[in-house]
This record gives sequence, structure tokens and C-alpha cells, in this order.
Amino acid sequence: MLDAFEYIECVITENINIGFRFSIKKLDRWSNTFYKRVIFHFKKLKIDELYLSDFVTEYSIYIEELNQLYQEEGIKEEIKKAIERKVKSYYNKKIMPWRYAGYKCLLESEWFFKTFFS
Repeated sequence: MLDAFEYIECVITENINIGFRFSIKKLDRWSNTFYKRVIFHFKKLKIDELYLSDFVTEYSIYIEELNQLYQEEGIKEEIKKAIERKVKSYYNKKIMPWRYAGYKCLLESEWFFKTFFS
């Protein structure tokens, strides 16, 4: 069974305005032919654009919550915990794997925390 939580990736574009890029990671158990098919459909159907549009909308709301939390608490660790809870929630519910990938990349980005919460 394919698990989108394994193969959907998100990378942060480190710029004045944060950006995101979604892609497909080739899993070890995939043949090259299968991987090429997945990539073909991902690009042909413009799934990356759909994921990006949805995630940016979600992120723009959530970053406001995180900023409020940071103003109230002033502790970067609280921000990390909040994002970690978000990542776990998407993973546990097995919904919207692109949002899981997006928040996971935020959680793993030192640049994000230094830029927005220092």
C-alpha cells in the first residue's frame, strides 16, 4: 500500500517571504518505472500547485497563531511543541499528507525558527 506520508516532501524556500515546494521522494521499494509514473501524474495534474495553494492558505493562518503564542510565551520551544502537535495530528489522522509534509519541514528548519522567532 502506498503511504503518501512517506513520499510527499516539502522544502522551504529561504527568502524574505518564505516559500514552499512540494515534490515526490522516490522510495527504495519503488522501481524507476513506477517512480517516473508517479512524477508524471504529479506534474501533469499539477498536484504540486494544489498542495502549495492549500498549504500556503493554512500556513498563513497558522503563522498568526504561532506569532500570538510567541508574543504571549516568548519561548521558541513552545512554538516547536505547537508545530510538533500539528505534525502528529495530521499523521495520526492520516489526512492531508501535504500539510503533514509542510509542517514537518517547518519543524526541521532552523532557518524558520531563527528568522521568525528570535
